[in-house]
Amino acid sequence: SLRECEAEQRCVQLAQCGQYLHYVNEAPKYWPPSVREEALRQLCDVQRAVNGSKIYYICCNRKEILCGVTRVQLIAYGQQARAYAFPWMALLETAVTDDLPCGGSLINDRHILTAAHCVKARKITGVRVGVHNVNASQSDCDDRIHFKDDEYDSDESSEESAAEYSASCGPPAQRIPIEKIVIHPKYSARSKRNDLAVIRLQYPAVIGYTVIPICLPLTEQLRAYRPSDSFVTGWGLTETGERSAVLRYAVMPAVSLPDCAMRIKELDRVIVLDDGHLCAGGNNKTAHCHGDSGGPLQYVSDSTRFVLQGVVSFGVKTCGTKIAPGIFANVTHFIDWIVQEANMLD
Repeated sequence: SLRECEAEQRCVQLAQCGQYLHYVNEAPKYWPPSVREEALRQLCDVQRAVNGSKIYYICCNRKEILCGVTRVQLIAYGQQARAYAFPWMALLETAVTDDLPCGGSLINDRHILTAAHCVKARKITGVRVGVHNVNASQSDCDDRIHFKDDEYDSDESSEESAAEYSASCGPPAQRIPIEKIVIHPKYSARSKRNDLAVIRLQYPAVIGYTVIPICLPLTEQLRAYRPSDSFVTGWGLTETGERSAVLRYAVMPAVSLPDCAMRIKELDRVIVLDDGHLCAGGNNKTAHCHGDSGGPLQYVSDSTRFVLQGVVSFGVKTCGTKIAPGIFANVTHFIDWIVQEANMLD
């Protein structure tokens, strides 16, 4: 029987609740009995995944809900990310294949946050999550990456684990059709304001090591936090102007709004930056062509979780030629709208 969750709990996928992530790759019959019984007691919903399999939901204490966690240590910036280092990355699929694809961020199991300009100009047919290598066909690889139980405390194995991750396969990526798209009501393409959209998926994404939502800046503390460095991620253009088959990332130093406004004015006089914008990058350290339009600008919080700070809006295409900063929609500024559209209110 399904239960109603208490005030300090939310009904989330089993794998998104604290310790249960460790058990997702095993059938429940192999779990320790106490873990299995507790999960059954907390059962609050059962849904179907796109492939028809059942997804179980349990009442989870809000403090235990996982977001922004990755099993993978990052390597030097601008490099290829190890497989699944950013498990909230989504790829928007369009009817036209030669389009440079837009990215997005999984913010809960049914919703993707992306840029309005990504969904306005083209017809989005579905979303892919759990992708590392865009070109990898599932047939030429082993079915799953074997994560060592805890990557963090094994220094001596870094060589072999690098090889292991670059197998770039892991569990099959999930392709999920979309139910609806909500564009920010005040989006303006000309002045590049309010460049945000929320995509609702027809089926929940199945949470596991390769697919985990990113944290949103929901607390006062996170809203006020100003990181000095953030990361952009994407399959976007590389230095050579080609698309990258594997996910890449780059480190982006923060740029203050006034400083940024001055540099943007030289490129485009129509754009007036306001609190709804964030700027980052534009120094020589990174050719920031790795960010996908609609993809995340993210930082690591004090609790070592990744928090969504911005959505790639524009300016990232200059690819380091006119070292201009990238401009992002400021997630904190729009957080109430995002929470409302992604039904994150209980």
